[in-house]
Amino acid sequence: MIYRGYQLFELEFLKNEANESEGLSDGNIETYRGTPYASCARESGQNSADAPDESGRAVYMTFDLVEVPWRGLSGKEKLVHAIGEGLEDSIEAENEDATDFFQTAKQLVDQPEVTALRIEDFNTKGLIGPCKPGKPFHALVKARGVSDKYSDEAGGSFGIGKFASFSISDLRTVFYSTLYKDDQGDLQFLAQGKTVLVTHRDEDNVGRRATGYWGAEGFEPIGEQNLTPSWLHRNKPGTTIHALGFRRVENWEYRMAASLARNFFVAIHEKNVRFSLNHETIKIDHETLPDIFKNEKVIRAAQESNQSDDFRYAQSLYECLTSNESKEINLEEIQNLGKTRIQILVKDGLQKRLSIIRNGMIITDSLGDFGDKFARFRMCREFVAIVRPDSEGSRLIRKLENPKHDGLSAERITNSEKREAAQEAMRRLAKAIRDAIKDQTMSTPDDVEDINELAEYFPDTDSDPSSSDPGQDEDDPEEYKVVVDRRSEKRKIRKIPDWGGDKPDDDPEWDKGKKKKRKNRRKKIGAHRIVDLEKVRNTLGASKQPNQRRVWFTPPEDETITLSVFACGIQAREEITISKTSAGKLSNGRVEVKVNKGKRIQIDLTLSKKYKGAIELIAINPARH
Repeated sequence: MIYRGYQLFELEFLKNEANESEGLSDGNIETYRGTPYASCARESGQNSADAPDESGRAVYMTFDLVEVPWRGLSGKEKLVHAIGEGLEDSIEAENEDATDFFQTAKQLVDQPEVTALRIEDFNTKGLIGPCKPGKPFHALVKARGVSDKYSDEAGGSFGIGKFASFSISDLRTVFYSTLYKDDQGDLQFLAQGKTVLVTHRDEDNVGRRATGYWGAEGFEPIGEQNLTPSWLHRNKPGTTIHALGFRRVENWEYRMAASLARNFFVAIHEKNVRFSLNHETIKIDHETLPDIFKNEKVIRAAQESNQSDDFRYAQSLYECLTSNESKEINLEEIQNLGKTRIQILVKDGLQKRLSIIRNGMIITDSLGDFGDKFARFRMCREFVAIVRPDSEGSRLIRKLENPKHDGLSAERITNSEKREAAQEAMRRLAKAIRDAIKDQTMSTPDDVEDINELAEYFPDTDSDPSSSDPGQDEDDPEEYKVVVDRRSEKRKIRKIPDWGGDKPDDDPEWDKGKKKKRKNRRKKIGAHRIVDLEKVRNTLGASKQPNQRRVWFTPPEDETITLSVFACGIQAREEITISKTSAGKLSNGRVEVKVNKGKRIQIDLTLSKKYKGAIELIAINPARH
């Protein structure tokens, strides 16, 4: 139907030939009702960032409020009828929520204009048509349970995420228009609207389903731009979405800004995407992103939408991404997953969390379905980390994502062999991530104190608690229990090594083997003075083998010292000989090394036997008496 240069958009609801019942609680829309503004921003941003054109410019998105006239949409009368039918049925059924919705919708359609949120993208390919299965336009407007992508690594999807726009519409009505290049390079235009209400009967008492389409006859989109209202027009390739009857709140733009910054900070920082909101009241790009994370209105909006914890976490991740103190780790290549790199920032006050990023967007902070939720990092210093798989890994992770793109599961793969391969690859990734983080953050006490004096207060035995969280299986000195030999009333004295030299004249207890106070007993060993090393700590070596240790300490003087390693925390100390060292030289199972005052030193040691318990590092200077 053509009138004064416009092809009036007709609205046609699908026939309900099976007499089904569909209410307002559409599962796809309900998914996003809890956080409608954040979800709409995230899902729209994801789909647009997925379709950059060949110009190399950053994808640009705008979120603006506009007034849309009902003139030019002849389908309004059918919308009014459907809303009236829904209101009557909800009142009769005493459904308060549905009644409130239809009363609000009725007020909106009674006005000459309706407020809409207009979402536009630029420097993108647009929604490629025609409107037939397998094409992005069809996937966005008409498909359910289908996700058509521009590439295997794409971050966006036209799965259920497209319903996020309906969650902010008090008319449950969204219009799409796009300008794209066809296979011959010619620009093509498509426009169509969609409404999702409830089942009802039309003016002719014919049963209709909840879903209706605005456009040409036969549920088809309109393909000529000059036959559509001007608010649907485009002059550059890309996509425009209008959510009619926008559910307006005072700080809607700041809620969306918080979501965009939180989810796309990597893509924004790397200049792959930028945003503006409320007619450029808010700009989010590489230059303004640091200020957005500090903006009080954005922070307050995140709090009001129950996103404050996630927003603070994103601030920490952004610091990790940009800080000179962050360290980059390249994991070994994993079959079916490729290469993965980790950026990690170790700093007091951070959340001990990590996130997997794909195509510049946060996906998840857990690999729970692959053996590690990353919920606990015992004995680790505070940190945040960004995990970024390469293109091969991105393709696999995309296949594992749930519809909301915030969790991963191999059960989404139907082929058993491919599913098992994915599970194995992701389990290996989970372990590699935890090992890398432990290697960078594992902390141990600066010194190990003799706790034999407390032995009588510990039970004879203790069970070894098990946990499905690998974070509880770390090499934690707290897990090694003191066991007291109750068969003897005499308590054992720790074993002091024979360092050589004569018996000290000032130690009357030397031959009797009786216990002396620790500070006096450690003052001398043989004729040599113990060196009081500062800030001593150790972890398992980089390979995580139980016979390897990496030790750090700060010397108090310029001198040559001899280091010895002791197993401790059981009934008595026992020296473990050293078979290999990365610094100094070996001498009788110990390490002789020259050190400088105040200069921190790191040494990798290989022990003569496997031992994962707590150790004590003792240093002497043979030249000091």
